[in-house]
Amino acid sequence: MPANYDRPCYSPKIARDLQEKLVCTAEETSVPVIVRYRAGAGLKLPKAPEARLKRTFPLLSAMALRVPAGQIGRLAADDEVETVWLDFRVHALLDRGTAAIHAPLAWEAGLTGEGVNVAILDTGIDPDHPDFGDRVVMAADHTPHPNGIDGRSSRVRFRASTVDGNGHGTHVAGIAAGDGTASQGLYRGVAPGANLLVAKVLDDEGAGEASDVIAGLEWALAQGAQVACMSLGGSVAGDGRDALSVACDEFAERGLIICVAAGNAGPRGYTIGPPGCAREVITVGAADATRADSGAITVAGFSSRGPTTDDRVKPDILFPGVAITSCRAAGGHMDDPAPSFPDYYVSASGTSMAAPFAAGACALLLQAHPEATPHQIRDMLCQAATPLSAEPNAQGSGLADVAASLDLLATLPDPFPPPPRQSGCLTGLLPPLAWLLSGMEKRRSV
Repeated sequence: MPANYDRPCYSPKIARDLQEKLVCTAEETSVPVIVRYRAGAGLKLPKAPEARLKRTFPLLSAMALRVPAGQIGRLAADDEVETVWLDFRVHALLDRGTAAIHAPLAWEAGLTGEGVNVAILDTGIDPDHPDFGDRVVMAADHTPHPNGIDGRSSRVRFRASTVDGNGHGTHVAGIAAGDGTASQGLYRGVAPGANLLVAKVLDDEGAGEASDVIAGLEWALAQGAQVACMSLGGSVAGDGRDALSVACDEFAERGLIICVAAGNAGPRGYTIGPPGCAREVITVGAADATRADSGAITVAGFSSRGPTTDDRVKPDILFPGVAITSCRAAGGHMDDPAPSFPDYYVSASGTSMAAPFAAGACALLLQAHPEATPHQIRDMLCQAATPLSAEPNAQGSGLADVAASLDLLATLPDPFPPPPRQSGCLTGLLPPLAWLLSGMEKRRSV
């Protein structure tokens, strides 16, 4: 039988969430989509005059468009089109709380993330906050603009469009890499020596589209980012086959370590949406460590649980995410100021706070071993994690322990082969910590 263009939801090229949307959408209604073309086909605009181009993704051989619902079937029928995805909405993953951050012990080994490039994909940053100094080396705005020009970049000097009018991105960046200057070191981030690349992919209300985030990832990779932090996600559980998750997996294969918030839809299962459901990212759940002195560390009630809709275990690991104090954006609207230094710091809870802990930890481990792959970094964290009294789909491997991850390096032989490709956390072999630190000293002296 010939293809039925009037019922595009029948096409196997069209992603499931887009199929569901088309069933209840009028043909003339414009729908945001991401179209991927087959390798070697090249990008081309659909012939439909109503189609509107938003942006292109050269690394993925894809483009983001707005197309009338009634024309998506013909678009999918093109032999050169591989997949048509829905360009779904994403949002900052944030709950609120009231307490202070706990600094990691890895600094005692001389590790601060110095020389590592960490990309923050979020609502922007307050470039004037003292805790970032001159370490914000590049910023770009990937949110839509009325003039249609996206991805505007600035080096060191900031355009108004990259400044954080929400506060979420500044708070996240402070957890990952703030140096605590405004608090005399009290609220110091995990990797206070790391460089920051800031991609504004969410607007000042904390919302954006998947294509904005993909554009931020492409930009970050092109600028030399080694770690990316994404405290954002879609609201519907996924199987990792959506456009954003596929992009994350492919960029991870290119060497980018991607830390993603699991979401705040717990304690129900099957609540991890994209990109947390991607296969190659580090999906980070939140632990409540506010009573750590008494040994009562638990999975935060709001932290999203797996499995993914294709029954893979997620999250991968837990980091603290309850009552975390970090940098406050001067123009933001996060309104729970810290008791100490309230003009510069605010307290918040959520897996949004846990993900930058993970990103900072990855920066420390990369400083110790710059050649480690995303698989190996994830392995080090997972193997050293402390299991809690919770199911794997609530805690992953357990609560991360960065100091234990560094200690693990000292027990493993050198040289090290790539870890085996298998499900769950992988086992990698990395050189001893003493050897790594001696190598770092040699590099400093050159």
